[in-house]
Amino acid sequence: TATITATNEGSPNLNGDKADTADQTVQITVDAAAVPPAAQGSIADQNAYQGHAISNVDVTGYFKGDIDHYKLTGDVPAGIALNSKNQITGTIDSSDKSGASKMTVTAYSTSDESTAQTATQSFTVNVYDVPKAKGSVPAQTLNVGDDLPKIDMSGYFTGDELKYKVDPRNPLPKGVTMDSDGVISGSPTEAFTGTAVIVATNAGSTYLNGDNPDAVTQDIKFTVTQDNSIHFDGLSTSIYNGAAVMTSTYPESSPIADLSKYLKDSQGQDFGDATYSIKSVKAVTSGATSASKIEGSIDVGKSSGKLYTPGNGIYAPSNASRDPNIRVKIFKYTVTVHAINNADNSKTADASFTLCISQDYKNKGKEGEIVANCDKGKMS
Repeated sequence: TATITATNEGSPNLNGDKADTADQTVQITVDAAAVPPAAQGSIADQNAYQGHAISNVDVTGYFKGDIDHYKLTGDVPAGIALNSKNQITGTIDSSDKSGASKMTVTAYSTSDESTAQTATQSFTVNVYDVPKAKGSVPAQTLNVGDDLPKIDMSGYFTGDELKYKVDPRNPLPKGVTMDSDGVISGSPTEAFTGTAVIVATNAGSTYLNGDNPDAVTQDIKFTVTQDNSIHFDGLSTSIYNGAAVMTSTYPESSPIADLSKYLKDSQGQDFGDATYSIKSVKAVTSGATSASKIEGSIDVGKSSGKLYTPGNGIYAPSNASRDPNIRVKIFKYTVTVHAINNADNSKTADASFTLCISQDYKNKGKEGEIVANCDKGKMS
């Protein structure tokens, strides 16, 4: 506020106390200079999905200065707009094309956009189509340790740049995994019956739990059983290897052969937890030596699987049965051994093999000849 005092020309008075003066008061208002719009911070890019709303963006927080109004321009997807509250909002139209949509927000200092000072912020909305399930994944039935045929989950979904995850609430069998490309492979390590859930989302999605609209799932039913089957592998040929030349006692600690090393599980690995027994012993000796003249027996360790002769072993009963003109006599047997899986008594295995035993009357230590004769079926 300013006061103006007027006096007659020549008057000495300027204090307003004399009659030859007059005052006027003037109110003066000085407006601050206008601050032009300016951007502050940056509007983050967004991922959006056809048929779904985008996250609202309040553009006023991204500008400063004297601003009259804002405008949204650029490749604006159908259904998206700047509302009266200066918020970018809306729902991506289901028919809108997928891809990157670059948009610009402009802040104007005055209503006359042709003369106004401006500031801009640009950002991108990545529009994805919502993934969809395609067909169904066949149920998988296999045994523990079997190789699972590879399952490429990309063939069971449609969508843009999909990424995949196993729902942790419905996992794959142990030993089976899925890589980043959605390929499932592996060998189950334990029995499993259940349904695994695979979640597919678009590349930009932050959701992977199957509860959000931009995710879709496929179920895979697994039945993995423990195959307790056992079998003898390679136990079908003659057993002799030196120890089969028996003229004295062979206790279990010094076995003819260890049958357990031939017992395998369903994967061909050594199997140890079994009970063994001799199922049958059939003499196939002929010629100079009669099977009826053989005394003694053959047994197998119940838990060890070691083949041995208890007592005095297997031998010719008396010198009277010996023919001094025959140097080597060979006694040949077909032995059938039986094994039971102790973990599953319904799973058993049988194997038959040839056992050659000799009596050497004139020349000891002819194991090589015994082996050759046994293989040829020569009994004397």
